[in-house]
Amino acid sequence: MMLLVACGGGTQIAETQIPEAKAVVKVEVEPTPTKEPPKPQPTKPPAPKPNPTEAPTTATATVEATEVTPASTPLPTPSDTPTQASIVTPTTSETNLSDSIECTVSEHSLNVSCKAPRGISGQWMSNATTHTSEGSAFEFSIESQVSEIVVELEVCVANGCNVVTVYIDPPPLDALKAEGQGEQEVVFWNERPSDISKCATDFRFSHQLANPEVVAQMMFGPGSHIEPHEHMLYWESGAVEGIETVPGKKRQVSRKIQLYAPADIYRIHVGQANRSTEEGDTYVEWGGYLYTCDGHQLMLGHIGEPSDEIKAILAETEPTCDQVSGYAAKGETECVWVIDTFISSGTPIFKSSGYAGAFDFGLSLYGLTAEQLQEQPGYGYSITPWRVSSGRAVCPLEYFPEPLRSEYLKRLRDSSTGELFECGPFNQDVPGTAMGFWMPSPSPEIVPLLPSERRLDEWETIWLFQSNNDPSVHILSVGNDTFGLEYGQYQIPTVSDGLVNRRWDSIKTGHTYCAEFGKSWNEDSELTIEKTLILWLSEDGTALTVEAINDEKCGEGPWLFQGGERTFYR
Repeated sequence: MMLLVACGGGTQIAETQIPEAKAVVKVEVEPTPTKEPPKPQPTKPPAPKPNPTEAPTTATATVEATEVTPASTPLPTPSDTPTQASIVTPTTSETNLSDSIECTVSEHSLNVSCKAPRGISGQWMSNATTHTSEGSAFEFSIESQVSEIVVELEVCVANGCNVVTVYIDPPPLDALKAEGQGEQEVVFWNERPSDISKCATDFRFSHQLANPEVVAQMMFGPGSHIEPHEHMLYWESGAVEGIETVPGKKRQVSRKIQLYAPADIYRIHVGQANRSTEEGDTYVEWGGYLYTCDGHQLMLGHIGEPSDEIKAILAETEPTCDQVSGYAAKGETECVWVIDTFISSGTPIFKSSGYAGAFDFGLSLYGLTAEQLQEQPGYGYSITPWRVSSGRAVCPLEYFPEPLRSEYLKRLRDSSTGELFECGPFNQDVPGTAMGFWMPSPSPEIVPLLPSERRLDEWETIWLFQSNNDPSVHILSVGNDTFGLEYGQYQIPTVSDGLVNRRWDSIKTGHTYCAEFGKSWNEDSELTIEKTLILWLSEDGTALTVEAINDEKCGEGPWLFQGGERTFYR
């Protein structure tokens, strides 16, 4: 479950709802049969980041009071348990199984969320998913249709382990089919979570995130990402001076500034990761998500030093700890907490970590349709908002009260000239042209039921967008090298006519176009490119074929693909 972000920084609503799920719970009196701590399944996908797109129907599972028989062979105490053990020891000395486990099943999709009582944690698994988890909460998408969903929580203390089993009637797939749609299943991709308080008025922040006086500058762009995402606004705190280098530790590079809850918070999903640089220097960073009324999501990255108030909340439950996905070879680990709580607006929450030049802050709005999102400041336009990380992202600066809004917007500027830049747009799709986000496979007409079927590997995508610093500069963001360009961002100085170096939104069907690269870079360095790009848009405007050619200039044309092209789709 990776939370920390390493950055340089027309859908129909189904009217038919899933009926309330029914749950029955029993306590397995038998102890865990093995003497060793349970091991995870051979293939253990990383837990997904929180995605409260589905309004859940609550099925409360109450555990009957039952005498618990300890395991015949006590497990090691926490101090003796190896760091790789898959058992999380509860915070309480005894497992209070007379409390309840609460499971929710979404109304509009196939998501299940279970939560143990406060102070209880352990190993979770289910017959409806290959995903497993450790901690006090378990979230998963139903991956296969079963006659009965079985969720198990194994709780271990020093004197033994016991399994609590929850039985849930699965939601019928037919209930997700909208009336009159035949066999097509319709789902609202941006449902707000019903278990979080509703906003009494239109959503707005009520407190500063950081003192504007200590925010040196802001930047807007994809950073080290390929696809557009929710945290493309980066806040710089300014370089730090006089910090001594400690051997084996990453050096602090920016000032640490205090961050505050800009609105009342009802749920936190935060993580702490032990990171390391290429040189082996270690450091700790935090990141994650805070949820306001209506389930609107605040994203924070490159933060650290949780406040005393946050520490007190985190102490209420044990985290889920694991190796960082993709970084197992480097030994990087992280711990994640998911807690329903209340944090009042203005409460100190974290500081910026100081280990990056800027920290991330994003705002994603839930419960709004695509048309409603298009009316929000900084949103732009997305053809498939349910398939891209920026699909519900807006400019967070516009939601602060005055004078904070104006003071923050002043920081989004050119450091040399003082010229102010736009906050957005986060989404830049222009139908019938090459401009916007392109994916490795065509998008279905109906939003898939399973969130896992909506997700994309951003390294297999490309994004053609306009620089918010200079509208005449267009940029191509590339992940994996599949058509002659390696990972990076490639600038095109555009012109107003012809077939060479046209704006992305001027590239239309009927012609083959060519582009000459100007300045190009990736997160590590500037790139020296002696290539040109050939582009061809399909007749219906839903497929874009591209290939990088080993020619420094386009010349007169016509241009032909040379066998290394790749086609991307809307």
